[in-house]
Amino acid sequence: MKKIINLLICFLLVVTLSGCKTNYQETDASYFKFRSAFSDYIEIYEFDTENFKEEQLIIPSQYNGKKVINIKKEVFNDLETIKIVKLPDYLMELEYNFNNCDNLETIILNKKIKKIYHSFNECASLKELNISSNLRKLYNSFKDCTNLKTINFSKFLKLEEIVSSFRECVSIKEVNISSNLRKLDSSFKDCTNLKTINFSKFSKLEELDAFYNCPLIEEVKLPNSIKRLSGFYWCSSLKTIKLPNNAEYIGGFSGCDSLTGIEIPASVKTIGVGAFSDCGSIAVTVDADNKYFKIVDNVLFRKDGKVIYDSYGVNKSNYTV
Repeated sequence: MKKIINLLICFLLVVTLSGCKTNYQETDASYFKFRSAFSDYIEIYEFDTENFKEEQLIIPSQYNGKKVINIKKEVFNDLETIKIVKLPDYLMELEYNFNNCDNLETIILNKKIKKIYHSFNECASLKELNISSNLRKLYNSFKDCTNLKTINFSKFLKLEEIVSSFRECVSIKEVNISSNLRKLDSSFKDCTNLKTINFSKFSKLEELDAFYNCPLIEEVKLPNSIKRLSGFYWCSSLKTIKLPNNAEYIGGFSGCDSLTGIEIPASVKTIGVGAFSDCGSIAVTVDADNKYFKIVDNVLFRKDGKVIYDSYGVNKSNYTV
């Protein structure tokens, strides 16, 4: 009998810990001001920031039977008390909101959100972020979130572009790039503790210009899907990198003074200004099948004889053949 009781107690504990879904109480509608967006929809255009002192901000999905589909810019910035924010169910875009919310720890995105612009910057208490599956574009967001350590991308994430985001997130140590991402631009700059970047073997990434001044990165394995490659400026510990076989443009290795060698693939047509400047005595080689560049005595030439890069690290210009 005692054994049965113990088993029952264990079962109840498991149900309590793992089987109960969190139910959030919507924030009182009196804090918000709503107005008509379309015939059956409304937007939030004002919020009573002065009198709101709660830790949870659960934004209503409906008001008076109408769906909330929009939030005006700069309605929810500088909120000092909130620790949890939940976006309304029908919101598809968010712009210029939830910046400088120092105590924000948890962000609950809805399943319909597709675009986030200029939001969630300088949220110093945010430690973990879960990206919902339908998000397509992330621009100028999550910058200077100094305690953000983990970014979890949904398994079925449709995210295609990350631009100028996750900059100065100094607690991030590892990044897993989702397979559907096609453009990663000006992001993860000054992430001074970032050491590991993982790309999916099914990656569709075509443009990569990121990871400036990430001094702990030592090795990067890039997907061959990349056609335009830049970034990695002043990654002073970077020792090993294999350029993608389909890359047509390369640049951005300035200041990588631990990089000892790099091979230009046959596909490369353009090499950017200062691509290998301040790289010490890096040995540059060129694939024998490349139609545009050649190496003579460790000097990189265009096939018409114009110098692109010499052994002293001077990149002469930006040439397209």
